[in-house]
This record gives sequence, structure tokens and C-alpha cells, in this order.
Amino acid sequence: MERINVNNGKVTGITTKDGKKYKTLIVISNAGLRQIILKLVSKEYYTKDYIDWVLNLEHNLACVGFRWILNNPVLTYPTIVLYLEGCVTKFSEFVEMTEGKKTR
Repeated sequence: MERINVNNGKVTGITTKDGKKYKTLIVISNAGLRQIILKLVSKEYYTKDYIDWVLNLEHNLACVGFRWILNNPVLTYPTIVLYLEGCVTKFSEFVEMTEGKKTR
């Protein structure tokens, strides 16, 4: 998906990377709040206060944390973390956070 289409404040569908448009009443995305708001929808649909709030959220990798808290292994191979194009947090920032050099 390249874009979540919005008209008059309501989701109308999606546009794919090859330009195809699909109409829908609802879109469910696991891209993460920053990606959804800043890239897939667009800042223009939100207030400045809301955009500032999104931009100031604490960076984390909670989505991959399940691997280390369960009693039994979930995967037999390493977890690979991918950062989407335009992502607010880059891998280098994550490395700095794990080394205690960066807190946000």
C-alpha cells in the first residue's frame, strides 16, 4: 500500500505502489502510528497538536518483544527488524538506544 485515501475526513480506500485504487469503508494497518499518520495518510488531515504528539512518542520495538518473554521459543531464526522508508526512527538510532547513548 502506498497511500490511505481520505475524502472529507473519512477513509475512502487505498492506493497501491503501482497506482491501483481500491475503495473501502475501513483500512486496518500494522504500519505503526507514525507511518500511518505521516506517510500513508498525510499530516494535512490532523491538527498541529496531534502531529506534535505523534512526533514526540517514545521510540520502541515493542512489536518484537514477545520473542523474549514467552516460556517456549516462537521462532527458530533471528527476528529481523525492518524500518519502512521515511520512518522516524532509523536503525542507527535504535543501536544508540540499546547502548544507552540515546533515550529518544
